[in-house]
Amino acid sequence: MLRDSIVDPSLNNNEPLWRACINGRADVVNVLLQDSRVDPSARDIRGVANNGHIEVVKILLSDSRVDPGVHDNEAIRHAAFYGYEEVVKILLSDSRVDPGAHDNACIRHAASNGHVEVVKILLKDSRVDPGAHDNACIRHAASNGHVEVVKILLKDSRVDPGAHDNEAIRSAAFYGYVEIVTILLKDSRVNPSDNDNYAIRFAKKNVAALLLEDPRVDGSR
Repeated sequence: MLRDSIVDPSLNNNEPLWRACINGRADVVNVLLQDSRVDPSARDIRGVANNGHIEVVKILLSDSRVDPGVHDNEAIRHAAFYGYEEVVKILLSDSRVDPGAHDNACIRHAASNGHVEVVKILLKDSRVDPGAHDNACIRHAASNGHVEVVKILLKDSRVDPGAHDNEAIRSAAFYGYVEIVTILLKDSRVNPSDNDNYAIRFAKKNVAALLLEDPRVDGSR
């Protein structure tokens, strides 16, 4: 079909390639990239990362026209947000990709959404700071009930679980995440009475009893 001069594979800003990419059609992507009229753009690698198509990501990265770091490293940010660990690994193997871009959005997204394996992968990269954005990683992980992510983050010395007026334990108490509250109470950097004993005042019943066992908590407030 591509041999027919009437057929233009670059039509509508290379839409055929875009469609093949987001649908994970590695075979079609390979064929289209062999046509000089086709120009892989930034949206292609972003779209593929957004959908987790591993083979297509590999194909695009092998094309010198594709820059996986465009738009402030949006490709890896999307992959981390959706938890595509293999795509994250592949993108990290490219020196043009910066996992710490956009104020460490990759690990913030992964932690917030509970993607344990992605968080582990990112923490191995020295460019990633899990304490960025006023310790958003642990604050959001605790707020969303992601126990394993909280455990992993607490092992990193750059993470402060007491940041932002002890938001991590306040949020966990508010939503009734007993296990997370238990874990945080064991950390000396956490103050469960912060912000006028917010944690106990707004805690779910299943957490309130646990908090009252801590001598720092004023149950009369």
